[in-house]
Amino acid sequence: MKYLIWSFIFVNTFAHAEPYIPNDNDVIATSSTPLAATLTLQELATLFEQTQYAGQTESKQGLLKRYLEQQVNTSDNPEILYYYARVLQREHQFDEALAFLARVKELSPHHVNAALLTANILMVQGKFDDAKSECLNLIGHASIETVTTCSLDAQSQTGKLEESFQALKKNRSQRDDESKYPPCTCRDGF
Repeated sequence: MKYLIWSFIFVNTFAHAEPYIPNDNDVIATSSTPLAATLTLQELATLFEQTQYAGQTESKQGLLKRYLEQQVNTSDNPEILYYYARVLQREHQFDEALAFLARVKELSPHHVNAALLTANILMVQGKFDDAKSECLNLIGHASIETVTTCSLDAQSQTGKLEESFQALKKNRSQRDDESKYPPCTCRDGF
């Protein structure tokens, strides 16, 4: 009985403890996973892909961000900057991500993924016309399906959902019709 009373007092003391809310810069947990000093773009892409799987985001997102933070200050590689913008976008640091995407487009003006990510962020921010313009800037640099889907997605957010949906259906049916009758590869079109 004596142990039961002490157990009750011990548990009751900690059960009513004040909650702890960490500050923004507090380290909650550290990673013990080592990361190579340099990664190839393929290794970086693989690591980034792994962070998308359930249970992996928490363990690899910090590694990825820490590595990219070191690289963006010394690199003019558009892919490094693009990946860092994706990390920032995941963390809802949209303005910072857009700044890095602007650097990507300065270095590689027709970087399709940077333009698509920019359009996505602009839509999240409610800047649908700007997002649609970003999509339309891809004409000639991305497939017509990509440009159409991107621009109609932005347009659908402006109260034109049905119109956008019908346009997407039309685009899809045209593409299906074209695949039924592939272009002639014969000499002189015969």
